[in-house]
Amino acid sequence: MCWSKETAACRFNHAFYYVVPPGDVPKYTRPPNVDERSWALAVQQNPDPQRMVPVFAKGFEDLKKRVDEQDAAIKGTRPIFTPLTNAIYHKHQVGTIVKMEAYKRRNMELASRVMKKVETLRALGIPSVPEEEVFRDRLQTLRRELNQPDSSKSRLNEITSLVRMQDEMQDLNYDTIDEENMDKIFQPTSVSVSLIGATIGGTCFTQVLQQQQEGLVRLTEIVMRDLQDTNLMLNSAMGL
Repeated sequence: MCWSKETAACRFNHAFYYVVPPGDVPKYTRPPNVDERSWALAVQQNPDPQRMVPVFAKGFEDLKKRVDEQDAAIKGTRPIFTPLTNAIYHKHQVGTIVKMEAYKRRNMELASRVMKKVETLRALGIPSVPEEEVFRDRLQTLRRELNQPDSSKSRLNEITSLVRMQDEMQDLNYDTIDEENMDKIFQPTSVSVSLIGATIGGTCFTQVLQQQQEGLVRLTEIVMRDLQDTNLMLNSAMGL
């Protein structure tokens, strides 16, 4: 009876760990429907024996019960997190954005005042001091670097254009999720990793994109395998 959750030989079991008061830990002993080997292994793998005890879930009913309890716990936190989220959003809209706009206006005003003074000094023929000459040379150097074709600004603009083109080429309007559509969702687009890596002229960004692509391929394999298992379970249930 390996499928019956009332027997110790049930193969559909998994050990969870509940947090309990330290004084109540000795009260939790092996239940009758759990064999000694599984209980000993669960006790050995306990991440915090002083505060946590193993609790076994046997069968899909126990698993569904824990999923429902988790959903209920998440819903219970919404009254707490929703006001906090709204407060943070309101603070961002009222405080951060307003201050950013004020700083932008202040920066434009200061830049305009500086340009006026520079033009006045130039019209009067007053020579610049050495510190001003050094500062001007630094600004000109930075401007030349930003305007170069292989500068960081140009690379960023090219990457942004490639990402925007990649987003426009993807079509995620799928009414159903089956094997064909899953392949379409996780299929790499024509903007290849090598093209982006060659564009930005570095290997770090290419390695990150390759790792993401490998992760998507792995995720696709897992989803497809789970989809096959689900179809088998549905077919078995319909045949009963």
